[in-house]
Amino acid sequence: MALLEYEGIRNSIHDTIIQTVIDLSDTTEDVVLMPIARKKIVDKAREYIVSRTNVAPTILELCDVLGTSRRKLQYCFQETLGINPTSYLRTVRLNAVHRELSDATEEVAVQDIASDWGFMHLSRFANDYKTLFSELPSETLRCKQM
Repeated sequence: MALLEYEGIRNSIHDTIIQTVIDLSDTTEDVVLMPIARKKIVDKAREYIVSRTNVAPTILELCDVLGTSRRKLQYCFQETLGINPTSYLRTVRLNAVHRELSDATEEVAVQDIASDWGFMHLSRFANDYKTLFSELPSETLRCKQM
């Protein structure tokens, strides 16, 4: 199956292209925010992410919903949580894949679930998954099917 057949991957590519164009054309200086304001932005972002149970939002979507720039979102996450928003969203998506693999009641392919959640590079996905859950995605699925 071609990767572009997965909506999550198409959305990820689209948002990457749009965000690159925005970043290239953005010449504005970011306003320095107080720690409490940075925390409020991160809290709103996390609330929005949690409310989206079927698909993790993209960075571009978060910026749009929060009315902030990618750079400001980056600073807020880094200063508040010590992690960038891209890594945070990757962890959210990895957890979603883990839930789906753990809850699978029928024959499913790891690739299909991973691709649905926007993971294009399956070897990197498997490595990140193993780092987070101490097992390969196929092992999670196999344990469920036994």
